[in-house]
Amino acid sequence: MCELFAVSADHSIDITDWLRTFFSHSDRHPHGYGLAVFPRHEKRGPSEKPANQDDRPEILREPAQASRSETLAALLSQGIAAQNAIAHIRRATVGNVEPANCHPFMVRSMSGRCGTLAHNGTIFSYSPLNIYYLKQLGETDSERILLRLMDLLLQKERGLGREVTREERFSLWEDEFERMAPGNKLNILFYYEDTLYVHTNCEKTLYMREGNGFCVFATVPLDSCSWKPVPMMRLLSFDNGCLTDCGRCHGCAYRENIEDLKYLYMAYAGL
Repeated sequence: MCELFAVSADHSIDITDWLRTFFSHSDRHPHGYGLAVFPRHEKRGPSEKPANQDDRPEILREPAQASRSETLAALLSQGIAAQNAIAHIRRATVGNVEPANCHPFMVRSMSGRCGTLAHNGTIFSYSPLNIYYLKQLGETDSERILLRLMDLLLQKERGLGREVTREERFSLWEDEFERMAPGNKLNILFYYEDTLYVHTNCEKTLYMREGNGFCVFATVPLDSCSWKPVPMMRLLSFDNGCLTDCGRCHGCAYRENIEDLKYLYMAYAGL
């Protein structure tokens, strides 16, 4: 369907080789690509609030096969360094091949902060997402997930009359992933306020590699070093390359079945 990549680090690192390998897989995922590189922030403790600065990422998205993109090739030839980044290559199932359907998606909250999300999977049934059909710019269920997460945050802050804490935000989104997971494939990379949130509920479809001050995530390992599967069926958060929160196991693993495959075929065929 798609492939995901992300990095969380406590300093800016060269991610060019990983990205070259990652984007070389686009012959199997030819319907678009995207790369979001986030502004570098000073290292801070888990309880410290981020500085009041622009957190809008630099995003490159094209509805084209990544390995055939001259724009991407030129960018990679210059080398790419990042402290936090998310990338995606798309094999379309829901939504046409056009710029508005390329991941990662970005939404700016009422407080001015950005949420950025990439998704490998499909929402087969989750009615709370339906109201976002008229609000989204593209057609994908992935964009609706992001709109839902940001909307829940806005509702929570309005109810409290203040910004939520890191702990409250994690709990809010952990509860939502638990509600959304049954029957749906949710491999998610979601970045908000210096924190990378990671979730998978499909076995052997998301891996991580830990290094000196960094952690890299990918759908399949990107080098010969030691990679391990991301813990399943729970929301995780990473800050400065370190695990900061590990949520409870919701127990809803996704396994493909014939009816899901029929749905994907019909959606892709526009039937």
